[in-house]
Amino acid sequence: MKRLRQLRLPVVRTHGPAVMIVYAMAIVFGLGVVSVLLAWLNPMRSNVLGQEYAGSEALAFDRLHLDTEYLALDIEAGMIVPALVRGEVSGAVVFGLGWAKLDLPPDLAAELSQALGTAEFREDFEVLYLPATYQSLERLKDLAKARPAEDPEHIRLAQDVLDLQAQDPGLLSMFGRPSPGAPPSSPTSVRVYTVSFGRVDYVEGPRVVLELEKPLLRTLSFPHPGRGAPAFPQLYTEPVLLVTILLYVVLGAMLWVLCFALTLHIKEPEWGLRADASGGGLPLRPVLMPGTAFAPPTLPLAVLGGYLISYLLAAALFGKSQPTYIVEILLAVILGAWAWRSRIPGAHLGLTGRAVKTSILAGVLVGFYLVVAGSIGYPSGLRPLSPASWILNVFRALLLVAPARELLLRGVAQTSLERYVGRIGAILVPAAIGGLAYLGAGLIGYGAAGRQLEPLLMEGLLVVPVSHALAGYLFMRTRNITAPWLVTGLVELLPRVLAF
Repeated sequence: MKRLRQLRLPVVRTHGPAVMIVYAMAIVFGLGVVSVLLAWLNPMRSNVLGQEYAGSEALAFDRLHLDTEYLALDIEAGMIVPALVRGEVSGAVVFGLGWAKLDLPPDLAAELSQALGTAEFREDFEVLYLPATYQSLERLKDLAKARPAEDPEHIRLAQDVLDLQAQDPGLLSMFGRPSPGAPPSSPTSVRVYTVSFGRVDYVEGPRVVLELEKPLLRTLSFPHPGRGAPAFPQLYTEPVLLVTILLYVVLGAMLWVLCFALTLHIKEPEWGLRADASGGGLPLRPVLMPGTAFAPPTLPLAVLGGYLISYLLAAALFGKSQPTYIVEILLAVILGAWAWRSRIPGAHLGLTGRAVKTSILAGVLVGFYLVVAGSIGYPSGLRPLSPASWILNVFRALLLVAPARELLLRGVAQTSLERYVGRIGAILVPAAIGGLAYLGAGLIGYGAAGRQLEPLLMEGLLVVPVSHALAGYLFMRTRNITAPWLVTGLVELLPRVLAF
């Protein structure tokens, strides 16, 4: 016993970095077990932050049956080929032996009889085109119990379709996408290539429109009693389950612990720590002295308000496919010019070389795992993009949008807010504004973009704010804009270049 007492065991401080790292690892392990269980309970392939992942494979199925309020489709021994526009899912081409049937109420059937000479429209077809998003394509695969096609001829046919779509995006005309839960702002449609009538466009919205190409072009239009409904609603009505929300919460908690562990060793500058007591803030003079003027609370409020309003206006004016990010760049240029004229120290804006190695490591790890967590799956490869597309995506996401956004939300807004709402509030307020901007832009373009409402709400109220909050936490710890720059830049870049 005396010898045991004489042994000098290493003393580990209760609140030292080693114990905190062990605690962080234990929490990560525990949360990881919970996330695996939740993912097992809800094996949902989601999309990260609104980006749609596309596959270029051909999928074979034995039988597929789809119903709208009036139109029914039944296809046997078929194949599904995703149609892509700018690397995202825009629709699905379905090949197979099938029939289409239009079943109308008696009063509408009378109008159909006058136009066609028959009260029933039932036609055989071999090809149809469905507008789709990534989520509805996944639902279509589930309904058809589709599997990857192994026949080389089928694979060649799928590649021919993709090549034609890439060469001529107008080959398959685009229709508005379904908007579940509300009357669509634009009709949704399916295009069928039939035996007798050639091309048939079935459009569903406030009115049901049937456009026949043969033997001569004619259009039949019927009032829709429901004022509007998505074509094939069974493709768009999959709800977001509570277990999905819990899974995202757990993954967000794991990423926060990762941020905590990566930045634990960093000693913050004196001007940053002062936010715990009297408030830090953004100085308007180059030297910190008693009586130094700080940016007033109206500055961050104006920056955040201007960011939100201009982002929503840009979404309303330009839509999804137009450069709404130009708004962020212009605001950052204006604010950068103001900061230079006001002689604000670059270190307070995050333009510094302190903790640069940790900032790069933390930014890359957190940015990558945010994408992985958002997609609930590891990437399966790279998208087949041209060199010009690679350069454009990298330049836009990492060299333009991300630094501009971080200068606004972190460098100016978060630093200024610390003096008035504390460090936690300074992280959460820009995160909430970022989420509201994303959600508002999605709702403004809701009919045209064809987004499901529940995933959009989950992203705008949970996933995007968590991403901004993690970026804000890394900025608070490192006081270097590099970390949040890489986080939000990779979140924007990786879904465009990786296939999941």
